[in-house]
Amino acid sequence: MELITILNRCHRFRGFVYQHAYFSADKKSIAVAVRPSKGSAAVCSRCHLPAPGYDQLAERRFEFIPLWGFLVFLLYTMRRVDCRRCGVVAVEEVPRGDGKRTLTKAYMLFLARWARRLCRFLDEWCRQTMRSRIEPMKKIARSLRQHRELILNYFRAQKLISSGVVEGPNNKAKVTMRKSYGFRTYRVLELALYHSLGKLPEPVSTHDFF
Repeated sequence: MELITILNRCHRFRGFVYQHAYFSADKKSIAVAVRPSKGSAAVCSRCHLPAPGYDQLAERRFEFIPLWGFLVFLLYTMRRVDCRRCGVVAVEEVPRGDGKRTLTKAYMLFLARWARRLCRFLDEWCRQTMRSRIEPMKKIARSLRQHRELILNYFRAQKLISSGVVEGPNNKAKVTMRKSYGFRTYRVLELALYHSLGKLPEPVSTHDFF
């Protein structure tokens, strides 16, 4: 695949080889297998020096910059090293990633640059829209200005923070409210939400209704 040639030209690392690339089953992403070069030693992530190999971990996926509308993932089986200088068995250091992050450094830099561009574009668009006489568009511009920092935070976070932390409790709250149609007061609903979201202890009852 020509993608291997492109990666070798613009994103090549010493000690690693792009093996092959293929489409995922749903044809929405491209996976690129990466392996160590023959004879290359793994580098300890603590002292940043070569160390003898110990074993291998499960294959990891590192998200790369999307190309042609396709998500791109680099697949690599991480090695562990027995570093005598540090006195521990540690995961190797790879130049494309940073710690346990699932994004490549190139993708994090790409998102950071887009965040700066988006910031300037958003401010300029809102400024020009507010000078127009189209009231619905001006309403949108006011809303964007009001939530400007929250919008930009999505790009600044570099996909390290997921909304799942919020969506989970929200879904639990909705399920509890659907069950509480028979509650006569808001206070009873509030107590039900405390028990559902906070997993508070419930009193022992003779009969369980649900």
